[in-house]
Amino acid sequence: MKLIKSNFAGVIAGTPVDTRLGVNFLHSLNYKTHGFAISPSSMEQDLLQKNSVPELQSLCLSEMKKMESLGVSFIVIYCSSLSSALDINDFRQKLSVPVYTPLDHYLDIANKYNRFSVIAANEIGLAGFESIVIDQNKKAIISGMFCIDIVRKIEADINPKVIVNDSDFIGFIRNSESKGCECLVLACTHFEYIRSEVESLTDMRVIDIDSGLSKIIV
Repeated sequence: MKLIKSNFAGVIAGTPVDTRLGVNFLHSLNYKTHGFAISPSSMEQDLLQKNSVPELQSLCLSEMKKMESLGVSFIVIYCSSLSSALDINDFRQKLSVPVYTPLDHYLDIANKYNRFSVIAANEIGLAGFESIVIDQNKKAIISGMFCIDIVRKIEADINPKVIVNDSDFIGFIRNSESKGCECLVLACTHFEYIRSEVESLTDMRVIDIDSGLSKIIV
């Protein structure tokens, strides 16, 4: 559904960092933005997603309605795990503007591959990817990994090469390659920060959220 009438968009994400990343992403597509961060840190966001989903749902809906009143043409939930924790259909029923999330991107690629390697921020983000893809593609085989510590290092502006070398990225990538995975999905909006470094480590196609969302909302 594309009802975009202007170049003004809303962005909701888990922390100030991925909210800024979402704002920058939409600026690169020539949209003006109004952004809102749910919580001050990745640690607090992780806990909210696991323990306070009703509060998250209510807070996001309230902020979305404010954005709608400001005249945004659409809203992006620029966080994979947050999108996976929330009831997106409920938002879409209660708002008059489109709501886009990384889950729309996962739906779009679900039948393009059968063997997926996926790296997410937490178990909620990984489960969200798995649910979308397996529901659409019964042949899908998914090798998954999640690590919130990678998000924390990105938010601390640690060098991408250091982040990748200090995590289990390389071992996971080699294991995915040995299983014949066709693609490596970076299932967290933060991971755009390390995409180039990850691409240098594998011949698997690296799929990021920005590229997928840009095809959906433009």
